[in-house]
Amino acid sequence: MTTNGAALSAPLGLLAELTHRCPLGCPYCSNPLALDKRSDELDAATWARVFREAAALGVLQVHLSGGEPAARRDLVEIVKAVRDAGLYSNLITSAVGLTPQNLQALSDAGLDHVQISSQDSDLVQEFKVYRSCAGLVEPK
Repeated sequence: MTTNGAALSAPLGLLAELTHRCPLGCPYCSNPLALDKRSDELDAATWARVFREAAALGVLQVHLSGGEPAARRDLVEIVKAVRDAGLYSNLITSAVGLTPQNLQALSDAGLDHVQISSQDSDLVQEFKVYRSCAGLVEPK
């Protein structure tokens, strides 16, 4: 691949922000203030095309992020599309809403890696942070 006569190497990874939806709403989040509606999100078939095109360009891995990607009802289908494109998949999640059953379904679809965001090394404090982000308690 070249541009203006200079060679460019293919990108190794693709960050796929599947949704801006998230059950937490933390004040430090990098999501835009005016979030896209669920109806404006790319559907699984479009993501599958993006992953195939990325693989053709030489991309090796896809990072599934958001918002909270687990908010997508079609996340298993999206993970399968990553696998079908021959790419390594990494789910970046708060793990809010994930269950052993849907984690198994994601694994069966070909998910390679899960990266869980943590807000504190102390589990009690972590729980307080998540409750605060979800608006369940006032932050202190």
